[in-house]
Amino acid sequence: MNEHRTGKYKYSFLNPVDEEKVLDDLGGKSFIKEKYPSVWAAVQRTKEYERELQMKQNSESEIRGRVIVSCPNLVGGEKKNGGSIKRLSSMLQMRLEDGTYIASGQKIEEGYSPESKTWPYAALSGTIRNLTDRINVVSYAEEFTDVNSVDQELCSEEIYSGINFAEKRVDTYCNYVGVDFNDVIHTEEYHVLNENYTDHKGDMLVSHFDAIKPNSIHGNNPIKMLYDREPSDSEKGIIDYSYKNVRSDNVVKTCIPIQARVQLKNGYVPAETNRAGERIDILNNDGFFTPGLIFGNPPTRNIDYNSDFNAIKTCFTPDANTLDIDFSKISADDCWDVKMDVNNYTTGSYEVGRDVYLHADFSVNIKNVSKNTNIAIGISIVSVSKESLPAGCSYYHTLNGLTVYIPPINIRWGCFAEGTRITMCDGSTKRVDDIMRGDVLFTTAGPSAVESVYRGPEKTLLCICTEKGKVLKLTHSHPVVLAGGGMVRARDIRPGQRVLSRTHGEDTVKWVFEIDYKGLVYNFEFTDGKEHIVEADGILAGEFIAQNSYKAPAPRTPHRTPQTQALVEELSALQRVKGKIK
Repeated sequence: MNEHRTGKYKYSFLNPVDEEKVLDDLGGKSFIKEKYPSVWAAVQRTKEYERELQMKQNSESEIRGRVIVSCPNLVGGEKKNGGSIKRLSSMLQMRLEDGTYIASGQKIEEGYSPESKTWPYAALSGTIRNLTDRINVVSYAEEFTDVNSVDQELCSEEIYSGINFAEKRVDTYCNYVGVDFNDVIHTEEYHVLNENYTDHKGDMLVSHFDAIKPNSIHGNNPIKMLYDREPSDSEKGIIDYSYKNVRSDNVVKTCIPIQARVQLKNGYVPAETNRAGERIDILNNDGFFTPGLIFGNPPTRNIDYNSDFNAIKTCFTPDANTLDIDFSKISADDCWDVKMDVNNYTTGSYEVGRDVYLHADFSVNIKNVSKNTNIAIGISIVSVSKESLPAGCSYYHTLNGLTVYIPPINIRWGCFAEGTRITMCDGSTKRVDDIMRGDVLFTTAGPSAVESVYRGPEKTLLCICTEKGKVLKLTHSHPVVLAGGGMVRARDIRPGQRVLSRTHGEDTVKWVFEIDYKGLVYNFEFTDGKEHIVEADGILAGEFIAQNSYKAPAPRTPHRTPQTQALVEELSALQRVKGKIK
C-alpha cells in the first residue's frame, strides 16, 4: 500500500453524545439493557474504567485498540489489451494491545500469564464506495476472537483504469467494536475521503519521495541510536546517531531526526496560497497527521508526537516544485520535545522490545499551477522490517508514491547488571562493565571475540538465586538456558526449575524476585554476527542477538471467566442482529 492517510473518531462512554451514538448503533439503550444484560454491564464497567484513566496523570497508560485505514490505492493485476489491469484496494489494520499491561488492581487469573493475554473479541467492518458513480465497491465484515492484531485488505472486483481512478472520489469507512481482557468495551469509527492523488493521466502527483533522516550507514540494517552518551571505542563506526543529556530521573527526551524531500510532478508546487491568493499553510492541519512511535513488533504501544501544529509546520519549506521536511527546525539536537517514561525504551515489567517503528503521517497542500487549484495529499514515512518491506520497494526512496520506508530504529540498551562476572575463554571471569571490543569470551559454540558492547539504563531487574548460591541479575526478557537445552525468558523462570553452567552442571532455582535498579546494564555482540550463549555469574544465558531473536513459545489459549464468555457471546449476537456482522 502506498497510502496511509487516516481519519479517526474515537468514542468515550463518558461523553453523553458519544454514548448515545454508540448505543444507538447497537440498537438503543433500552434494547441493550433488556436483551443483552452482559453488554449493558460492560458499558457501565467501561465508564468506570474511563473515569480512572482521567484521574491518572500519565494518560499514556491507557489500553487502546487502534485501527489504521489506508486510502484506496491501485493494485496491479494481469495484463489486458497491452495494459495492466488495476483493482481498487484499501487496508484495514486493527492493532490491539498484546496483553502485557495489567490495569491497576487487576489480578492475573491462575494459569494466565500476562504475555498470553489477548482481547477476547473484536469485530471489524468496512466499505469502499465510489461516490462519483454511486457504486459500493466492496464491503467487509468479520469477527475475531483472542486476537492481538489483524490486517485485512479490501480489494474490489471492479476494474478501474488509471484515468478513471483519477476522476473518482472514493470514500473509505471502517468501524470496530472490541472487548479487552478487563471486559472493557472499545469502539471507534474511521472515515477517510480520498481526494484525487493522480493527474488526468493517472500519474501520481509525487514523482520522488526521499527519506534523508533517520538513515543507517549500514544500508538496510536497523538504524542504531544511543541515548544519553557518546559511542564507546568499540561502537564507533557502528552507531548512526548518539544524543547526550536526554535522560533525567525516569524521563527520556525523544531524539529521532526526521528529514525528507518530496519532489512533485511537473506542473504542481507546494501550495502557499489558495485560489483567492490568500496565504495558507503548506501543512494541512486536519488533526490526523502527526509523527508517532510504535514500540515492539507486533505493536504494543503507540506514542504520538506532542508538539503543537505551529511548531510542526515550520519544518515544511517549499523550493519550486520540491517540499523539504526538516524537524531540526524545531530543535537543533533533533529533539521532538516529547518526554516519555524510560520504561517505554527498556525491558521492564511493560515489555516493549528494543526496536521502535516511526510512523510519520502528514497532509500537505499542493497546487495545480495551470488550473490554480489546490489539493491536500497524504504522505508518510514508515518504519518496516526488511521482511515486511512491500515487494518492489526499497528503503529511503520511492518513485511515484506517497510513502517512503525506513528500517526500524534500534535503541541499544544492555541486559546484564553492572558487576556481573562474564566467563572468558580461559575460564577466568571479568566484570561485564569492563568487557571491551576484542575480548575473547567463553561461548557454548567455542571462544568468540567481542565486536560491540552496549549499555543503557534500566529501572527494574530480576534476580535469580540458585540452591548452590549463584546470583544473576538481568532484564526481564533476557533468555536463560534450562536443563535440557531449552531457553526461557528470565521473567518466566520459576523456583524449582534447573539452570546450567558451562560445565553442564545443573543448579536448581531457589528464588526469583524483582529488584529496583537505577544503574546501567550491559550486553555485547560477537565478530561472527551470530547468536551465542555465554556464562554470566555461573549461569548460561544469551547475549544481545540471542535476546533480540528469542521467540517465546506460542501463548496458551486464554481461560475466560463466565462473565467474559457471556459478554463475547452477547456482543457477537448483538452485532449480527444490527447487521454489523453477517
